[in-house]
Amino acid sequence: MLRTNGARRVVEEPGATAERTILIVEDSEPIRRILTLLLEGHGYQVVAVDRGEAGLALAQEQHPQAITLDLSLPDMDGRALLRELKLDARTCTIPIIVISAYASTLSAAERACAAEVLSKPFDVDELLTRVARVVG
Repeated sequence: MLRTNGARRVVEEPGATAERTILIVEDSEPIRRILTLLLEGHGYQVVAVDRGEAGLALAQEQHPQAITLDLSLPDMDGRALLRELKLDARTCTIPIIVISAYASTLSAAERACAAEVLSKPFDVDELLTRVARVVG
C-alpha cells in the first residue's frame, strides 16, 4: 500500500520489497506526476520526492531498485547528489537514471556514475525501456 505524505509517496506495506520500487527525485510537480503515473502504470512502486536531501535519506532507508534524478533541485545540486549516492556504501549499487534538461552538461565522470542519461523533454517509450533495462 502507498500513502501520500506531502510531496512524497511512502511504501508502507510490511515486508514490501524494493524489487520494483523506483525513487523519483524531481522538483517539478508536473514531471513528478507524469513519471509516477507512467511507472505505476507499468507495475512499479513509486516513491517521489522534490528535494535532494529527502531523496538521499529515502535511498539509504528503502534501497529502491532504481532512482530517477533531476539535476536541478532546490536544496542541492543534482550532480552532488549523484556523487554522494555513488560514494555511499548503502546506495552505491542503486542504478541512477539522470533525467534533466541539463543532461548535456554532465562531465564524463558524472555520466559514468549514471546508469542512464535522458534529456528533457524525454520520450516516454525510451524512458520505460531504460527503466526496464536497469531494473532488469
